[in-house]
Amino acid sequence: MSPPRTGVRPRHFGVRAVYGSFAAFGFFWGAWGAALPSIRIGAGITVGELGLSLAFVGIGALPSMLIAGRAFDRFGPGVGAISLLGLAVSGLAVTTVPSGFVSTAGVMLIAGIASGASDVAINAAAADAERASSTPVVARAHGVFSAAVVVASLGSGLFAFAGLPHSAIFVVAILVAAAAGAVTFSSVRPLELPTTPFTPPQPDDHVGRLRPLALGALVTMGLLGACVLAVENSHQSWSAVFLRDSLSEPLFVASLGPAVFAAVSAAARFTVGATTGRIRPTTILVIGGLVATTGTVTVATSTQLTWAIAGVVLAAAGTAVCFPTLISIVAAHTDHRVRGRVVSAVSAVSYLGFLFGPAVVGVVSTTYGLRGGLIAVAVVAAVFSLCVVPLTTRASRVLRASAAS
Repeated sequence: MSPPRTGVRPRHFGVRAVYGSFAAFGFFWGAWGAALPSIRIGAGITVGELGLSLAFVGIGALPSMLIAGRAFDRFGPGVGAISLLGLAVSGLAVTTVPSGFVSTAGVMLIAGIASGASDVAINAAAADAERASSTPVVARAHGVFSAAVVVASLGSGLFAFAGLPHSAIFVVAILVAAAAGAVTFSSVRPLELPTTPFTPPQPDDHVGRLRPLALGALVTMGLLGACVLAVENSHQSWSAVFLRDSLSEPLFVASLGPAVFAAVSAAARFTVGATTGRIRPTTILVIGGLVATTGTVTVATSTQLTWAIAGVVLAAAGTAVCFPTLISIVAAHTDHRVRGRVVSAVSAVSYLGFLFGPAVVGVVSTTYGLRGGLIAVAVVAAVFSLCVVPLTTRASRVLRASAAS
């Protein structure tokens, strides 16, 4: 085995490739959120069955997320490019194949595998780029994600208005993912670090493995991320269904729910990216949680489209700033040689909320209705607001001590 090249990080790639990957990821989820009402109708399943089938996205994602971190550390950003293309293809399948609960759940399982790997790989790449460039890449990348969700959601609404099937928007998603992959593979390049020579982690090197205390801190950050992503994806997944089923709006109007949510999220994330360093991260997290709680309650109690959209705006503004802030806090206290595994650990736990949050809303809705499911989401946001400062402060202290030892 040839010795490593001194001073070279072989898996760094350009910031533009990071943004392209997040754009492809966001385009998929924008199309996904807008397509859920028609997926439910086309598959002939109930709201509760849709919620249960969404749980299979999480079942598929979790094991792939645990593997994707190590794969990224070894093979680099190509892992994300390949996963994103597979994710887009699974989106096309879920709009054309399912008929009934079993087949819908099966296709969503496949989508979950691709989604989990994509999420870890692109977040690890963003954290790498942020540390290398000393710019708020993570917040901006998540802003690009949200902007892409807007484009896909509005595109889905236009397609529906024109009478086109929702499968058409996923064909576009495949093209976007392929383009992002091409940018990724063409921009991979070494990053010179003359003052910090690269050497592979040794078995007894503390950065080559995660110490128990550090792992506990990462799990804590992941649980906070799970709360945030549960709220975020519940709105992204169910806002169109809420507008369609609870307020009786037509499908092209219902698509405004995820589109508005994503647009506000993008604006909030770009704003936070521009103010990095001026506002304490814990302040951002607390305010975000409280605003998200208010917005979710507003949606759940609304009887008119105007109030529902206003609640979506508040919920989006609150949740959007939280997860990128958590990832940035973690990235600031970890070594680049294990950043893939670190982001994998935090993202895997966080993804529990992202994937199972919408499923829980569906399950709660079978007994208390969709409004009751959204109230449960508001409770999660409120708990996050109360716990985030002490838990984040302690986790940051542990990570700093682990990195210094």
